[in-house]
Amino acid sequence: MVAYQAPSTASPAHKTFAQFVSAFNAFNIDGMLATFDDDSFEFIILPTAMKVPKMNKQQFGAYMKSTLGPSFDGMSITVHNVIEAENTIVAHAQSDSISKQGTEWHNEYIFIFKFTAGPSPKITSYTEYVNSAFVAGFTAQEAKKRKAKAKAVL
Repeated sequence: MVAYQAPSTASPAHKTFAQFVSAFNAFNIDGMLATFDDDSFEFIILPTAMKVPKMNKQQFGAYMKSTLGPSFDGMSITVHNVIEAENTIVAHAQSDSISKQGTEWHNEYIFIFKFTAGPSPKITSYTEYVNSAFVAGFTAQEAKKRKAKAKAVL
């Protein structure tokens, strides 16, 4: 995995985005949370068919620690493209890993990040468009493996 590097001419918001990606690649959930605004942060997963509720910073941290932490030992993000305008970054990315049960994870995303203004911006909004077909297949494989493991224990 090649670490994401913001360009030398990166805006403060782009540098914050790079910090978020670095924290994610280090599987450092607290590091990710440190890039978020304490008061106005919101996280949204789309499409809405995923039925994941909108979350604030505290809820996002709990969600990540209860879903990713128990399921994976690590995960990497590869950023393919970044577009930036007016305190907003849109990025095309993918994440790759293998679950603790041995299921491969290769998801593709469009991220939309919005930032506070100023020299040290924080992320106020993180919208994640996921490959819902992939997530459904992954979830089904994981459930099948958990069921088989539970039967083996009996």
